[in-house]
Formats: sequence, structure tokens, C-alpha cells
Amino acid sequence: MSDRISNLPDELLCHILSFLPTENAAATTILSKRWRSLWLSVPTLDFHKERYLEGKESKSYSDFSNFVYAAIHSRGLHQPIKNFTLDPGYDCPFDDVKEWLKAAKRHHLEKLVIWYPYSPVTCFILSCTNLVVLKLTYAYFEAFSSVNLPSLKTLYMDDVEFVNPQSLMNLLYGCPVLEDLVIYDVYFDDSDLIEDEISYNDSPFEGQVNTLSNLVSANVNFCNAFHIPVKAYSNAQFLHLNKCDADIHVFLNLTYLELFSGCSLKWNSVLHMLNHCPKLQTVVFITYDGADKVWPDPGFVPECFSSHLRKCFIKGFAGVDYQMRLARYVLQNSTSLRTMAISDPWDRLNHQEKLEVMAELASYPRSSAVCDLVFK
Repeated sequence: MSDRISNLPDELLCHILSFLPTENAAATTILSKRWRSLWLSVPTLDFHKERYLEGKESKSYSDFSNFVYAAIHSRGLHQPIKNFTLDPGYDCPFDDVKEWLKAAKRHHLEKLVIWYPYSPVTCFILSCTNLVVLKLTYAYFEAFSSVNLPSLKTLYMDDVEFVNPQSLMNLLYGCPVLEDLVIYDVYFDDSDLIEDEISYNDSPFEGQVNTLSNLVSANVNFCNAFHIPVKAYSNAQFLHLNKCDADIHVFLNLTYLELFSGCSLKWNSVLHMLNHCPKLQTVVFITYDGADKVWPDPGFVPECFSSHLRKCFIKGFAGVDYQMRLARYVLQNSTSLRTMAISDPWDRLNHQEKLEVMAELASYPRSSAVCDLVFK
């Protein structure tokens, strides 16, 4: 019986191998002469030190390092490395990582995913003109003078440190076609930008803020006093934010908005923002009890509340004052609202309290005659 898999075209076999960890793809060299060099044409390299060494007590970091060097340098420059994922562990020398990334860049790198705890990100990454996706976890940006990422569409940063806020903004502005932005916790060397409840609301970026003109989606969470003014995201269609400011611009494309209403969120800014989203269809408020101290004055009047809003979700509902005000505000001002859904995932309300909340909500005037109230 013939080997049907081996009879497949090289291009298809390489595509199949691209879904395997690189050490498994390399192991196919023992199958036959035809497979001996096939894995070197696989455009995806995926290196995880712990996975590589798992169950191999006789091997050490040097074995992993030698394998990575061989996997990269054994291929010719005509053989691209489109996707490069690297998790080398805490004990990996920075010189090794630097060499591997330089080599990958020479192979027309398009996607880089790196998990390298608290190590500097070398500046040459910021000039990878072919890079489309960059995902960084536990990284540190040293000072850099310029950014040239003309092809980057997706930027993901989790627990990443910069010299100062201007460096972060320069990175964003150096990605002119950026479409998808995710930021979970960035930090700065600047000692003034520390987590401080007193100044938690009061430290937006103070330099010039430009709109990220191609942005489609942003999921941005800042854990310290700093935040990027929402003007930067005003082109987006989908937003998840935990801070917003009073310097609101019209969000012409926004259809989905999710806000985490912690103590860093000022409700007057939130309501002003809602009044500047003419296409907004779904809004999600993830709430907790610490946010009711900044609710607007009773005389707050909506300017142009979205006539397209269909769904409102309040998650983490506990029946506290600001949450009821929020629900009432949306019910009164959303002429096309179809669903007001409330959830209490931590079971802070008993059955009777939930019935009382629903009764109070049902008593509020509604601009939409077809709005359903749901308590999940």
C-alpha cells in the first residue's frame, strides 16, 4: 500500500506541519528521504522551552538553544518564517533571543509572539516592515528613537513596560494601519505614574493625541494612573475600556462598547461618550460598588443619545444606587432599545431582592415600547 500522506504536495504537507510544535515537525525527518528537509520549509516556528524539555531529564537549556539555532539557521533565506512564537523561559540569555529574532526578521517575519519575562525588546523589532501581528507578554521597551511598522495590523501587549508614556504613544503612531489593539497593564519608569487611588482618574496622556485612523477594535485596560484619551480610539467599531475622559469626540463607527466601571471611571464622562456614539447598538457595563461617587448631577441632559441602541447589559449588578441610575438613564433615553439585561454573577442579591429590583426597573419610564427587562 502506498503512503498517501507522503504523496501529497510539499506545499500541503508544510501547511499540515505548521500546526505542530516545531520539535514535532522536525521529528518527521526520520520518516524517509523525502521528509528529511521538508520541515525547513514550514513557515511557522513555535518554540517553548518547557515543552521541549518536558520528559527529557537528560536535556538542559543548552539543548533547547541549540535546537532553536539549528531550526533557524538551517534554512535558506528563500524559505520564509512567517510566524515565530517564542517562550524561552526565565534563564534564557538575552543575546540568544536577540540573535533568533534578528534571524527571523531576515526571513520576512509577519507574525511575532514572544513571552520573555521582563526582558528588553530590541529596537530592530520596531523596524520590521513585514510584521503584521506583534504579541508581547512580560516585555520591556528600552528607549527608542523611531518606529516603522507600516504593515502592523494587530498589536497585543500584556504586562509591558515603557520608559515613559510618550514611548507608548510613539509606538502606536508608528503603526499607521493598526486595526486591532489589546493592552492589558502597561507600566512606566516614570515614578509619578504609580497606582494611586487619589490620582487614579487624573493622569491622561498630556501630549498631542492623534486618532488611530484605521483602528477597528480596541480592548484597553490600564491599572495605573495613566490612560490614553479616548480620542485615539474614536474611529473604532468595537471598544472595551476601563477609563474614559471628558475630551470626547464623535465615535462615528462605534457599534459595540464595553466599559469596566471601576473607581477609575467617571460617569459624567461615560454619559457624554454615549451621547457621541450615533451608531451604537450594544453597550455593556461591567460594574462594581466603588463607582457611584462620581455620578453626574441630576440636571444632566443627554445631547444626542444613540437612536440605534438595541441592547444594554449591566454585569455585576447589586442594586446599588449608581447602577439603578444607569439603568434608568438608558431606559429613558434609548428610543430603540430591545433588551435591558442585568446579571448578578456573584449572587449578592437574594430572590426577593431581585424581584424588588425588577419591579423598580419596570416602574421607570421607557422611551422604547418594545424593550424587555431580563434579570439573569
